[in-house]
Amino acid sequence: MKILDRFMKWYWGDNDREKEPPREGLKRAFFLLINFPGRMIAINLIFVLCCIPIFTIPAAMSGMHRYLIRMFRDGYGFSVSDHFREFKQSLLRRVPAFLPGFLIVFYGYYLMSLSGNFSDGVIEAWIFGTGFAVFAIGCILTSWVSVLSAMLDLPEALLLKNAVILLLSEWKTNGKMFAFFAIYVLLMVSFFPYSMIVMVLMGFSFPALVSCAFINPSVQRRILTPFEEKEVRL
Repeated sequence: MKILDRFMKWYWGDNDREKEPPREGLKRAFFLLINFPGRMIAINLIFVLCCIPIFTIPAAMSGMHRYLIRMFRDGYGFSVSDHFREFKQSLLRRVPAFLPGFLIVFYGYYLMSLSGNFSDGVIEAWIFGTGFAVFAIGCILTSWVSVLSAMLDLPEALLLKNAVILLLSEWKTNGKMFAFFAIYVLLMVSFFPYSMIVMVLMGFSFPALVSCAFINPSVQRRILTPFEEKEVRL
C-alpha cells in the first residue's frame, strides 16, 4: 500500500520535497513534467477529445495553453476548469487568429507530399526542403498565437498582428522552437509505431508546455512589462 500511495502521489504531482524549482526555460518545463505527469496526461487527453469536432481545434489549443501557461508561470492553483473556461470563450471566436497558421502548415505539408512526384533528386530535395521550412513557420506561428491567446485578452486581429511581429523579431526564440520541434518530430518518426504511446499520453501537452517555456519570456519582456510600467506611470 505504501508503494501504491507513493506512486499515486508522484503520478498526481504531490511533491513534498522543499527545494527551489527552476523559474524559467526548459529546466522548468521538465521540472513540471516530472512533478505533474498525471496532469500532463489528463490535459493531453482532454485536448484530444476537444479536437474531435475539427472546427473546435483553435479553442482546444487556446484552452490547453491557458492551463499550461498557468502551470508554467504560477506552479499552483491551475485546474482543468481553466481549460474549459477558455475553450468555451474561444469557441469559433479564435478561428480567424489561428487560420493563417493552419493554412501555412497545410501548404508546407502539401509541398512535402508533392516532392515525391519528381524523379529529379535535386528538384525533389529542393521542394521538400521548401515545404519543410514553410511547415515549420506555420507551426511556430501557431505556437505564438496559442500562447498569446492564453496570456492576453485581445481581439483576433491584434492577437494575430502581435504574433506575426514577434515571429519576425524573436529569431532566437524561433530558433529554439524550431530545433526542439525538429528533434521531437524526428524522434516520433524514428520510433514509430512505439512513439504512438507517447503521442496518446503527452504528445500534445508536452510540446505545448515547451512552447510556453520558450515564448513566455519574450511576451513578458516585450508586452507585459512595458504595459505594467506604463500603468505605473499613469
